[in-house]
Amino acid sequence: MNSRELTQTDKIVILVIGLVGVLMFLPGIVFGLIIYAAADKLKNKKWIVYAAAAVAVILIIFTVKDFNMLIVNYFKLILGAYKLLFNNKIPHNLDWKILVKVSIPVGFILSLMIELYSAAQPEWVKKRREIGKDKERNFNEKLVKKLEKLSQQDDGTLIGIDEDGNTVKITDEELNGHCLVLGATGAGKTTTLMNFIESAVIRGIPVIIVDGKGEIGFAEKVKNMAEKYNRKFYLFSMVTQEGIMHYNPLRVGNFTELKDKLISLSDWTEPHYKFLSERYLQSAIKILQKTNNRVDLVNISKKLNYNALLEEAKKLVREDKMDKNEYEVFYDMIDSARKDITGLVNRLAVFSESEIGELLSDTEDEGTIDLIKCIEENAVVFFSLDALRFSEYSRLLGRLIVIDLKTTAARMFGSSKKIFTIFDEFGVFAGPQVTDFINKSRAAGFHVILSTQELADLRIEGKTELMEQILGNTNVKIIHRQDVPVSAELLSSLIGTKDDITVTMQVNEISPTGMGTVKEEKSFIVHPDEIKRLKRGEAFVVKKFPEFFVKKVLVRKI
Repeated sequence: MNSRELTQTDKIVILVIGLVGVLMFLPGIVFGLIIYAAADKLKNKKWIVYAAAAVAVILIIFTVKDFNMLIVNYFKLILGAYKLLFNNKIPHNLDWKILVKVSIPVGFILSLMIELYSAAQPEWVKKRREIGKDKERNFNEKLVKKLEKLSQQDDGTLIGIDEDGNTVKITDEELNGHCLVLGATGAGKTTTLMNFIESAVIRGIPVIIVDGKGEIGFAEKVKNMAEKYNRKFYLFSMVTQEGIMHYNPLRVGNFTELKDKLISLSDWTEPHYKFLSERYLQSAIKILQKTNNRVDLVNISKKLNYNALLEEAKKLVREDKMDKNEYEVFYDMIDSARKDITGLVNRLAVFSESEIGELLSDTEDEGTIDLIKCIEENAVVFFSLDALRFSEYSRLLGRLIVIDLKTTAARMFGSSKKIFTIFDEFGVFAGPQVTDFINKSRAAGFHVILSTQELADLRIEGKTELMEQILGNTNVKIIHRQDVPVSAELLSSLIGTKDDITVTMQVNEISPTGMGTVKEEKSFIVHPDEIKRLKRGEAFVVKKFPEFFVKKVLVRKI
């Protein structure tokens, strides 16, 4: 019992002595913490701070003539200051020379003691301290104000700032590896896309946007931005009729490329019927091009039937543009295929005769969007689909736009021109056409940004092939809040893991026993819960090359 009381007494005595020491050498402690913090900030160059502090201490030693008198005067000064404070008075006439001459050496010694203590810590403690620096932090008002002052840069797209206040940007080289932007409703995905659009518009880079959800407010924002920087703006919309243009996805391409575009409008389960349809379409388009027929969806759907094609072929024979043998081969082919091609012909007819069919006719003037011409003008092109009212048409037209972009890209090789292409809510028209385009367009200067709400949206009929291809073919991922747990968990796994330390401690009824375990293990760099808890405008930016990069970012508002 006595030994227990003695232990408690010892603790009290040590505590009192410690408090007195802190009070008496408070200025020196402050100096010591400043020196240590400055050294810790410089990491591998911390010796510079300690060398500077050592020089200051040496200079003080050479300037002091009587050390005993200095210490006596210091204690008188400190006690006098505390006495005034105790009487609710502020000490004014402090001798700062005495304070500095004592505080710098004390601070230097204290900082060295802290440094030696840190160096003597077990390796797992050091590692845990480093891991602790990566814990989640919030963006303060100072960072928000700093972000508001930032503007786009010349060599890439400014996205925002990280938790340390450093700017985060996506260079054009990184974006040429393509980008995936994910974000649930209200998470800030559109704001991120607007940063890419602004960057391109300011620098005179052509932008082509395909919006699967048909949000007219998004189109208005892009239009206003284009006008602000004197860029031409072209709008094709299934949502509004005001100021919109026609679009002919068959304007660019040879007969083989045009055949591929039309074939994409159907999902083929039987290779036999697909090959038959391809041959029929290819021959039909060749005939229509030779007879100078306008090749657009509206006209071609009228000319694809058996009788119309025969009339066009007979016209070529009469004009000596087709010999009789070629005509007979053509006749035999379409005669044998006309029953099997009925489904495709009807599908094209339904498409061209719909509410939006007229917009797909080629006016053969400035009223129809020409993608190659738009790229040459460094213009902004916006395709606004309407998956809510026209779900099937939006899906099919989205496919046609992507294949038309692929045809356009084939004509851009060697031009050294950059083109930003944004597919927003591309799950509406996602398919092999999209992955084929992003695989083959990189060398043609296309920088593709794919955007959707949830990663789970890319599962088509429960299959993950498309999702895996998109994840594998995009260098940059910008991850806003994900509400679906499966999406958050998959993205967390994709980002990867880091070394972590788990410490367990054994306790009894009163206090720790001093026994426990320290185990090194792997943990997520970004935990799924962090992704699910992201606030509006926050995102994790992940890059795999030129080097691995992951940061939590506050996205710049526009």
